[in-house]
Amino acid sequence: MKIIVHSTALTRRDDLESLAYTLFSILLGNLPWDKPYVRTSTPRGERRQVLAKKQAWSGARLAEGYEVAFGQFLDEVRELEFNEMPSYDRWQKVFTEISERQGAPLSFDFGANDITGMSLFPLASKFSPCL
Repeated sequence: MKIIVHSTALTRRDDLESLAYTLFSILLGNLPWDKPYVRTSTPRGERRQVLAKKQAWSGARLAEGYEVAFGQFLDEVRELEFNEMPSYDRWQKVFTEISERQGAPLSFDFGANDITGMSLFPLASKFSPCL
């Protein structure tokens, strides 16, 4: 659950915050707020506890022992304004460099083509991305 979900409408920053939490969940095995401190009788009480724990953990703190960029990514995403455009190109470059250093280069194909190289989404190029 994203911090901003606790209060307002969602934007691309929220998607990226969720992505960051997914990365940390994979790296760490779980997130510090996966289990609230105290079981409450209401879902709202549990959400408040989760929010408080999320706010207590910076990206830098979550990334301790891992690439600093992971924490920087989360911290930067959290600071984005409501409709601010994230630095997609910069973060793609950062994560590509990390993966290459680790010996696992990224192709960025993500299965958009079949084994013959034909696009699985031929109409996609006719439409602009939703921004």
